Amino acid sequence: MVFETCFFAPLGLRHTWLIGYPPHGLAQSDRPADIFRGNLNITRTRYNEAYWAEGGIISTADEMIVFLKSLNEGKLIRPETLRMMHDWRKMKYGQYGFGTMYFGPQSPVMAVAGLSPLWGHQGSTGSFLYYSEDLDLYMAGTIDLIDCYAKTFALISEVMRAVQVDERGRVD
Repeated sequence: MVFETCFFAPLGLRHTWLIGYPPHGLAQSDRPADIFRGNLNITRTRYNEAYWAEGGIISTADEMIVFLKSLNEGKLIRPETLRMMHDWRKMKYGQYGFGTMYFGPQSPVMAVAGLSPLWGHQGSTGSFLYYSEDLDLYMAGTIDLIDCYAKTFALISEVMRAVQVDERGRVD
C-alpha cells in the first residue's frame, strides 16, 4: 500500500491507517472516536470506501503533527514542492493551495480574532491540522462533528490566544 510505504512506515506512524485497513492487534481504545451530525451518530458512514477520495485516514493528534512537521521540514517533499502547494487561491474564508489551506490577516476568521496566520487543513468530520509559523505552533485534533468549521476555528482561536507571547515573553 502506497500510504504505508511512503508515509506511515518511514515516519513511524504506528497508530495511523487507511479506513478499512486497521493495524493488526488494534485495541478497542485505539479505535477512532464516533462522528456526529448534531445528535445523530454517523460513524458507520466513515467505513465507506468513498472516503478514500478525501484521504480516509485515521490517526492520532500526535502522529498528525509528526506528519505536518515532516511535510514542513522537507522530509516528505522538496521545499519547492511545498511552495507550489502553497500557491494560494481565494476561497470563502481563506485561501486554498494544493491540499493545504491558508488563513492569513486578510481572512475574516483571522482578522476578527486578531490571530497569527496559519496553514494546514481540516476535514469534514471536525478534524484539523494546522501550523502557525509566527508562533512555531502545530495544532491537531478533532471535535467529531461534521459541518462544524466555526466550532473548529473557535477551538483553534482559543489555543492560539493561549500561547501567543508578547515581546516581553508574557503569555497573553
